Amino acid sequence: MRYKKQLFIGTVLALSLNLLCSGVALGESDQSTVNVDRVGSLSFFAIPSNFDFGTITTPGARTPEFSDPTVVSSNLPIGKRLTVEDTRGAGGFTVTLSANDNFLDGGTNTILISNTAPNDNLRIVTSPFLPGISGTTTNGVIYETGFSGPSTVNALVNTLTNDFSQESTFTNVSNNILDTSTPVVVLDGTLTLASGDGRVGLMTTGTSSMLYIPAFQGAGQYTTTLTWTLSDSTT
Repeated sequence: MRYKKQLFIGTVLALSLNLLCSGVALGESDQSTVNVDRVGSLSFFAIPSNFDFGTITTPGARTPEFSDPTVVSSNLPIGKRLTVEDTRGAGGFTVTLSANDNFLDGGTNTILISNTAPNDNLRIVTSPFLPGISGTTTNGVIYETGFSGPSTVNALVNTLTNDFSQESTFTNVSNNILDTSTPVVVLDGTLTLASGDGRVGLMTTGTSSMLYIPAFQGAGQYTTTLTWTLSDSTT
């Protein structure tokens, strides 16, 4: 059976209370000790900054716009870093991304988001092309210096190119279309509890997005909210 729950991020302290009790005589004192141990935790270390598609002129045909249009054969900005910190030493995790709503302009105009053409307008990819992060890269994930454990996290929407201004960078990746009902699994680090395996350290990837602007879309400032969810995923 798959065990999965959404994690609420916070610091957890386990209190271990040792009471030493022997024959106590009048006038004698006894000693009690409290051992405070930090329990391993699972949390976001870094979440990507907003995907900003800038200002454009209403197109006459469905047109792709990019959150990182100047990144051509280069690194994504460090602000697009997605990092999970796992210090539990046991158990796995997943990271998903979902759109809370369609793109709305505060009035009557909408850019629809769905998994079905022609409204499959918003896409996400990941990439390990990030500046200044030391570690070992495996399957699109940077296991940062000091990491220990199995390097088996699967970046499910990883792109093999570092040109984030090309439509093909996003259309060549499967299952990366965001909508308002089905989250995209970005990282799958599921582990079996019976194996006793676990990870300790930071796991990082970069993120980028593409948005199709429909033909003759009404002018306005369009926004939506994206939600990153980190969950335990231990089988």
